Amino acid sequence: MPSHTLQTVPLLDETVIQAMAADLGTDTCQQLVQLFITELQQLQQDITVAMTNKSLPDILSAVHILKNSAALYGAQRLALLANTIHSDTTAAPALIYQNTANLVDILCQTLALYQSSLSARGVQGDDDE
Repeated sequence: MPSHTLQTVPLLDETVIQAMAADLGTDTCQQLVQLFITELQQLQQDITVAMTNKSLPDILSAVHILKNSAALYGAQRLALLANTIHSDTTAAPALIYQNTANLVDILCQTLALYQSSLSARGVQGDDDE
């Protein structure tokens, strides 16, 4: 997927979070977003280790989880690239590694955005754990 196409997709679709808050209540929504942040942090570690070890099965396993979670929480750019990586089973390993490196960058951007969004709503993360 061309990076210029990917850049047109928002990191966060705020309407997804707003709908979640309307359906579940603000407190529950904030708790779920905090769980998503924690999951993103774990997946970032898992993908980084898998990239270091050049383990395609581990990369694809983490990307599979990521594509679904990201879509559920409105992380559109992350979900799109994760879906692209996971769906293209015929891609050469070098392309998968390149796309996964891009994915890690987008994951970091998304994580920072969700953390700042949660902080702006007055919720502190569990960084001590």
